[in-house]
Amino acid sequence: MDVRLRIAVVSKDVNVSAFCRQYGLSRETFYVWRRRFEAEGLDGLEPRSRAPRTSPQRISDALIEAIIDKRKELDELGVDAGAARSSGTLAATPAGSGPWRRRRRSDGC
Repeated sequence: MDVRLRIAVVSKDVNVSAFCRQYGLSRETFYVWRRRFEAEGLDGLEPRSRAPRTSPQRISDALIEAIIDKRKELDELGVDAGAARSSGTLAATPAGSGPWRRRRRSDGC
């Protein structure tokens, strides 16, 4: 039986320290899972994402497209020297490799 489920069904009179030693977890984790179970039922015991909800430094899609378009334009002219060259033609530019990495991820490459 999963430790989280054991926490849900264990008696309120259990020795929490002994339980935590037996299953190798902290008392804080025990109480977090117990509170989640009491508030949300079995759904509260499901693993939760630790990823941030927002990313303040994320590059906007519009800026990505503007950078890629400018790089293609410069490349067609034969003057594309990479991110250093493109940065002077746009108002705000991120690190040189960022837009290309993001473009590859969105294209599934």
